Amino acid sequence: MAESRGPLEDHQQFCTACGQIINKSDVFCGSCGSDVQGGHPIQQASRKPNPVFRVIWIVVSLLIPVFGLVLGAIYLFARGRRRYAGMLLGLGILSIIMWSAIADSGSESTPVAPKLTHSQIKAKAENIPYDSLFRYNERYIGKIIMFKGEVVQAIGSSKIYALRVNMNDDYDQTVYVEYSGPRILEGDSIQIWGEVLGLETYTSIFGGSVTLPRVEELITVVK
Repeated sequence: MAESRGPLEDHQQFCTACGQIINKSDVFCGSCGSDVQGGHPIQQASRKPNPVFRVIWIVVSLLIPVFGLVLGAIYLFARGRRRYAGMLLGLGILSIIMWSAIADSGSESTPVAPKLTHSQIKAKAENIPYDSLFRYNERYIGKIIMFKGEVVQAIGSSKIYALRVNMNDDYDQTVYVEYSGPRILEGDSIQIWGEVLGLETYTSIFGGSVTLPRVEELITVVK
């Protein structure tokens, strides 16, 4: 029996997907689940295979070739069953080879970003004011910046250092720099091109928490 519909009230509208009367304030249709704005039904999330069954399948498929190899080795020294030994050993070895090929083809290699030359690094570098670098740090993560300053602390050895550099020689504009290269000394004036990594928080010798912009050094020039 068809549903009789009277005139819509001011706060009502029709669902564009199923025609059901809904409130204008509704985000989704209570009948079909459609997005009122786009009129597209909400899609059910695809069911993922149970990881337990996947593990069981992997274990069983690995045990089969091992079992074949062991049984083939036993039959190799058993009278009357040596004719099965070669077949079992061959199937076991073939299964291992196939498993190795599948594992190699299924593994995803992590793409390696091409290394930039010094000229490319300097060309991409931005001059970002310290206040913006600290206050809106998330915006600049992954970007290359350039700044000058004085090294006020250098901790490390074997050409790997953690530096605290006062940008523009200003003690209120300290940057935490991860540096690899020739020795840097406290008091050195340097120019750095580096990639913004985020923020670095550590405990000062006075027990307080200190947070600084964190940069990985790419090029350093000691003045």
